[in-house]
Amino acid sequence: MRKIVYDVELYKNIFLLIAKDIDTGERFVFEISRRKDNRRELLIFLKTVEYMVGFNNCRFDYNVLHLFISLFKRKIPGKRMVELLYLKGQECISKERPNINKKPLVKQKDLFLINHYDNYNKSTSLKILEFNMQMDDVAVLPYKFDKILTDEEIEHLVIYCDNDIEATYQFYLKNIKAINFRDKMSKLYNYDFSNYNDVKIGERILLKAVAKYSGESEYAIQKLRTYRTAMNMSDIIFDYISFDTKELNILLDWWKDKVIFETKGQFNKLDMDDVAPLLPYCNNETEKSKLKNLNIIVDGLQFDFGTGGLHAACYPGVWKATENTEIILLDVSSYYPNLASKNRLHPKHIDVDVFVKTIDMLYGQRMKAKDEGDDETVAGIKLALNGALYGKSNSEYSFMYDPQFMMSICVNGQLLLAKLAEKCIINGIKVIQVNTDGVMVECPRNKRHLLDEIAKEWMELTNLKLDYDHFNLVVQKDVNNYLAVFTNGKIKYKGVFDYDYANNGDWHKNFSSLIIPKALKAYFIDGIRPARFITEHADFYDFFKRTKFDKRTRLVQREFDKDNTLLQQTLLQNITRYYVSRKGKNFVKIMPPLKGKEEDREFVIESGYLCTEINSITQEKVNTMIEELDYGYYITKVLEIVHLIEDYVPIEELTFEIIDDI
Repeated sequence: MRKIVYDVELYKNIFLLIAKDIDTGERFVFEISRRKDNRRELLIFLKTVEYMVGFNNCRFDYNVLHLFISLFKRKIPGKRMVELLYLKGQECISKERPNINKKPLVKQKDLFLINHYDNYNKSTSLKILEFNMQMDDVAVLPYKFDKILTDEEIEHLVIYCDNDIEATYQFYLKNIKAINFRDKMSKLYNYDFSNYNDVKIGERILLKAVAKYSGESEYAIQKLRTYRTAMNMSDIIFDYISFDTKELNILLDWWKDKVIFETKGQFNKLDMDDVAPLLPYCNNETEKSKLKNLNIIVDGLQFDFGTGGLHAACYPGVWKATENTEIILLDVSSYYPNLASKNRLHPKHIDVDVFVKTIDMLYGQRMKAKDEGDDETVAGIKLALNGALYGKSNSEYSFMYDPQFMMSICVNGQLLLAKLAEKCIINGIKVIQVNTDGVMVECPRNKRHLLDEIAKEWMELTNLKLDYDHFNLVVQKDVNNYLAVFTNGKIKYKGVFDYDYANNGDWHKNFSSLIIPKALKAYFIDGIRPARFITEHADFYDFFKRTKFDKRTRLVQREFDKDNTLLQQTLLQNITRYYVSRKGKNFVKIMPPLKGKEEDREFVIESGYLCTEINSITQEKVNTMIEELDYGYYITKVLEIVHLIEDYVPIEELTFEIIDDI
């Protein structure tokens, strides 16, 4: 049986399906149009297929294909069939979330769903992936969806579809591990996880575990929810939480006095009257006359509280381990699941003993699998404990829903981590950053015993475990942008320092200007000046950038003469690959007028610089790029970050020799 990747294209006068055999690479083209009628050949082909891999195929391609199979038996004319398939396609496009056929006639594997790209925050198109995967062609079709295509345009459509097939195939190769993981979890739990995203897999594993220990059916548990009309924060905050500093005690008292009615708006856009007791001790940054985010400042360190966890960073800078200092991350092991277990937190609709037993069982299984090197089981249970347990507790669509349970983990978790950081501060141990489940410090070696005592006391208080990670170097712009070099040589990248998206499977992220984080790494770790690294860098893909605009926005390129008179304006794709060049054109984003206005809004892309579009890569275009690339733009972007960080770093603490041209 064949395993294939496939793509369906539809216009009013053509149905096109192109497939590629995953094992042999053989290509198959099936067309229904005025030129060809491959209906019978397609049906025979489908009988030889074990499964079909696509991109958003469960909500589009297969829905159309399923209708094709149904219509085939009716022996209707080809023209009429194309019309009906076209209408089905438009119906799928018009719906925000088209239905998924739960019993497809041919098994489907959907890379779009597997990667959770149906989530707004991770939404990613195949064209974006083509850019991220450094494909030669990221062109889109210039034809409107309702156009009647000519024979020449149909040939162009076939070429376009071939490119999408290749993109889907390449993305499939990058997802083989994820697909195999789902196959293993499906066998282990006797449930089809083929097209489940990671969090959804975790939620189902957690559901099965709760059902096992409660004796209730999964169906019955899935219906359970706890809705809250009011929540007293004094009932939520643990009695054993206390602080030594005035600022954190004021925050604690303020929180204990609160009664909340929903989880939304508890950490940002807060009424100034409500937070009045905190204002002398926090960053008073406002947004629309409200406190932008809940924060408190202790000894110059700003703690930011939010549903994503506690965050803090002292300032931009460079820290390195020396004979006198250590850089250590105190990391809480499986923080939120163990916080729930040790404090017997649970959704009200799930028995506390059942829930705690479930967490402890899953955690034990995970540790056992870790010792045995069973990475897939470790990953699956981690999704249940970290992704579903807390992540789904504020979703009305989940059996985990209980806002008070969510707030109990969220608030207490942040307060306890703040307590750990506070103990370091008052004992003269520098806190570099706090990030969700850990506190990173620069600890003088003569105070290491103090740090160990602080950690021991915290663990005894919380009944949680702290792990130590050691670093040779930390370079920090802020809490979300840093690189850290472990003592074993491994490097952790975040934000502006991160270029390792591909190896981490973060294909939804923006792969633009990877030369910038690579140059930062070369500078701060290897001591290579940005100008040298960038001008000598051989991989031209790392200089590419891309735009991404919705259908209401237009992207144009404009060419002016020396008197600034417009010579030419050309419409570009909304997803356009480009580089900053010395002989390019002005790129302008044009957006619809604001409400009550008539004029379009215009914004220059890369203001002060010129850009060159390169949606299709040829050797000639690459040669031109090498000649015209504006290295100065990329060098400037790197130096902006370097200077921001180094302005805070004494010269004697830099990790390398100062370069005199920087």
